[in-house]
Amino acid sequence: MSQERRQNTTLMRYEDVPKTYDQLLAMHPLRPIHNDVELEQATEMIDILAGHDLNTDQADYLDVLSTLVEAYESTYYPVGAPAVCGLDALRALLADHGMSAADLARLLGVHRSMGAKLLKGERALTARHLKMLSERFKVSADLFLERQNMIMYEA
Repeated sequence: MSQERRQNTTLMRYEDVPKTYDQLLAMHPLRPIHNDVELEQATEMIDILAGHDLNTDQADYLDVLSTLVEAYESTYYPVGAPAVCGLDALRALLADHGMSAADLARLLGVHRSMGAKLLKGERALTARHLKMLSERFKVSADLFLERQNMIMYEA
């Protein structure tokens, strides 16, 4: 969205919002959202309308627009999706604590080559490993669990 368009939309007051459904459609058509720019534009319209005493046309428009935003967000930004994958979280924790793959292997009580394999994603953490990491770093074991297709190997 251009800076000018952003300023016009952001600075719009509720009092300036069209009162009829057709006028609202002319201002911001109701179409499926395909990218984050369209999401931002739709969200700005929702922000302008939300919290006001809307007429029937405005309420219907807001309802449909909210449904379109929800559909896009549930596809591209699902609630509860981890912001960081477990392997990245483990790497970050080790870096924060100045630990290497060999240190990880010692912590888990496995052969030192296993530390490197775990960090490369070639091996997965076992339940015992998760418990040990959780206790050592004072984090929930869930932090390490969202990796897809995790195969547990006992070391």
